[in-house]
Amino acid sequence: MNFVTFVNYAIRLVQTKNESRLFVMGMSGLSTGLYHARGFQPTEPIRKVLSDGLGYKEISTEELPFYAGDRIFMLIPGNAVSRQTAEVMMQSSLWGNLPAVRNGLVHVLEAERWNYGDAHTLVKLLNLLPELLLSTSTSKTAL
Repeated sequence: MNFVTFVNYAIRLVQTKNESRLFVMGMSGLSTGLYHARGFQPTEPIRKVLSDGLGYKEISTEELPFYAGDRIFMLIPGNAVSRQTAEVMMQSSLWGNLPAVRNGLVHVLEAERWNYGDAHTLVKLLNLLPELLLSTSTSKTAL
């Protein structure tokens, strides 16, 4: 099974001035606890991000389908403008047509709580993952 972490950031959407920026995460933050030889495997484009040694990569919205995997872990920032930008993207037909979205396998998390790679966050993630993996998503709910 493969996945892509997205956030308004592992995807990460960041609203700056009048511009939206979308990032896929490599080996930084939440992704460090998800990619593993016996765990989630990255999609081929994410594998390239990892082999290039990048913590993240900015992509265009149109590139999303090429990066998206079986599951999407979407980290949403606390910033109200970025949240609104994420909501607009998650209501688009491009987003709605992603297999993970159609199958209810999008997991929306608060970036401020989950986008760290430290031991404490990874332990919390290990406890949360079974609940996430057994549930289907609602793109309006962030944990």
